Amino acid sequence: MNKLRDDTGTSLAELLIVCVLMMLVLSTAYMLFGAATTMASESEAHAIAADNVQHAMDTMTRELRQAAENEEGMGAIIVAQPSTVEFYMDTNHDDKPDKVRYYVSGTSIMRAVALATGSTAPYAHGSYGPGSQLLTGLVSSSDPLFCYHSTTVDSMTTCANGEQHGFGTVTTTNPLTTAPKIAMVGVDLTNEAVSGNRAVSVHTSALIRIRSVENVVK
Repeated sequence: MNKLRDDTGTSLAELLIVCVLMMLVLSTAYMLFGAATTMASESEAHAIAADNVQHAMDTMTRELRQAAENEEGMGAIIVAQPSTVEFYMDTNHDDKPDKVRYYVSGTSIMRAVALATGSTAPYAHGSYGPGSQLLTGLVSSSDPLFCYHSTTVDSMTTCANGEQHGFGTVTTTNPLTTAPKIAMVGVDLTNEAVSGNRAVSVHTSALIRIRSVENVVK
């Protein structure tokens, strides 16, 4: 009885088909893996940026709400500029009005404190200590970081969400005694975080009422 035997093996066409199919499978797997990795990196970057910006906003909201008017009753804000705000606040709960400053340094928002000195009003203040980093990864914007509301309008500025609000311009050479009281501060933040090779930006804004200022915001 003759035994059937096939010595032809695998044809070249069959090998080519197998190679093409393997390439398709591997390419699909690679694309799926890349898409999953990208989504994971974006999710992680978004979470980091959202957490950073929320922490900074929570701190500024809490402290600006607690800003205290000075002894002369001329408001709580000392310096009001697009990238700097300086105000009175009792940071260490000793019933003395310390000075708190938020300012931009590069892509960071810094917080610095100058403690009140003396036992009775009017209090003096020491120099500002080294600033601590409140937020890193700040994204620059055409809108100001801070804007201000007061009862008297002497200039206009584009504020959070593109709205325009009047505010009394206050600088270190134009003290608060010659400017309107500021009753509300607008804060506009955009933070960027990177995870893997993905960068994600998160934006938030708030209008913060200064509780100690009795002005009616117009």
